[in-house]
Amino acid sequence: KVIEVAASGRATFVTDEHAPYQHPGVLAAIRKLNVEFKPETFIGGGDTCDFSSVSHHTEDRPGYRENKRLINDLRSLRQLLDAQTNVPSIKKKILVDSNHHEWVTDYVMKNPALIGMMDWETLSAEMFSDWDVLLRSAGDNKVVFFGDLAIRHGDKDGGVLKAEGMFQSGKYLCGHFHQFKT
Repeated sequence: KVIEVAASGRATFVTDEHAPYQHPGVLAAIRKLNVEFKPETFIGGGDTCDFSSVSHHTEDRPGYRENKRLINDLRSLRQLLDAQTNVPSIKKKILVDSNHHEWVTDYVMKNPALIGMMDWETLSAEMFSDWDVLLRSAGDNKVVFFGDLAIRHGDKDGGVLKAEGMFQSGKYLCGHFHQFKT
């Protein structure tokens, strides 16, 4: 799946917030940016939620997985997205799937009774019906094009320099690496 957005308007791109661990100052800055510059499109570039409750890193740590932590993660994600996009100018909202979101899929595959309730396809349709969600399945990496700028999360691209060569325009924007690269 490819989502194409005309670059004639304005957009906000945010990535790697890892809700519920997002920085309050960054959230305030994004909200101010959206109010002041009035973008028509908002693109959540992946790892918007940390999902530590279903991470393979916490598999042997039941304290991170007990109770309703996945539900709390999903609520935190929704609250973050709503807080960022609650401005009248934003008409199109895009959420890019990423490695942290894939942890939900992995968890559901290990607990098949949750298929149809907690898998990303179901959650996207029910909790994020007002968003265009780029779901990736079986390792597929989906693309958002904002004009000639290719946007993906980046975790499967092997680095920015390699990824730039994947697109004709050579213009590429991603997150995942938690550092700036040129």
